[in-house]
Amino acid sequence: MHSPSFLQSAAWEQFQQAAGKKTVRVGETLLIEQTTPVGPYWYAPRPVVDPATTQALLDHGHATGALFVRVDPETMSGELPVQARPTEATQPQDSLVLDLKPADELLQTFHEKTRYNIRLAEKKGVTITESSAADSKELAAFIQLSQGTSQRQAFHYHSDDYYRVMLETMGTSSDERISVSVLAAWQDTTPLAALIAVWTPTVGYYLHGASSYEHRSLMAPHLLQFRTMARALELGCTKYDFWGIAPEGAPDSHPWAGVTRFKLGFGGNRVHYPDSFDVVTHAVRYNIYTIARRLRRSM
Repeated sequence: MHSPSFLQSAAWEQFQQAAGKKTVRVGETLLIEQTTPVGPYWYAPRPVVDPATTQALLDHGHATGALFVRVDPETMSGELPVQARPTEATQPQDSLVLDLKPADELLQTFHEKTRYNIRLAEKKGVTITESSAADSKELAAFIQLSQGTSQRQAFHYHSDDYYRVMLETMGTSSDERISVSVLAAWQDTTPLAALIAVWTPTVGYYLHGASSYEHRSLMAPHLLQFRTMARALELGCTKYDFWGIAPEGAPDSHPWAGVTRFKLGFGGNRVHYPDSFDVVTHAVRYNIYTIARRLRRSM
């Protein structure tokens, strides 16, 4: 399992700050402040968790008057404090991680249908471009395509400015180990698919993606993924993380069933992260928060 996640990096912290979030470090752990109608809480995305870390997070929550500290662990060891309660994960709980190889070798490890679709996209003249600029045609294509994907598949996307700030900030971050770019697939000048990739020294992450339903017969997403893997290998990465899939054994009705079938066509190994939890620092207000949240979801 690769560790630590880019979500704990200085580059991600600087992006969160530029996006208007308050952040703090408790030891090595990055916390991002979130607000609710009954008070703020702190969120720790993919930290390495042990009893000492959890106690430090609990102490920080008390000291700052937060409702709780939410933790999506990257790895976890030891016992949790009695104040910890299980919660729904903010980050995907399951992922697919592929060991990278030279392109010719990698292609042979894919499912036969995936290989066919990649070659079909190439024959149809699909081309791939990349940019790390916030004002690029690639990011504009991603934003345009994401609107259609959101309506079609009920996927949640952030605001357009969120992605622009991500590229602006992480492209100039003091943490030179982390970078981000947008790759897009085209037929002539028509955008067919686009994705946002985060690069670390060892892992390329497929963070966000979108595609055209109208031009789905061109199989652009398959070629786009393949070229993104090749780009990750060029940058020195040894692994490619597809970021989110449905849990193993999930029914076909799962909202991620379709995208999971697509990703599994490239092979790779399933990764299941430790269960997420809240370290509660104010029980009464926390209970109010959880009840209100359940009511909102049922409406």
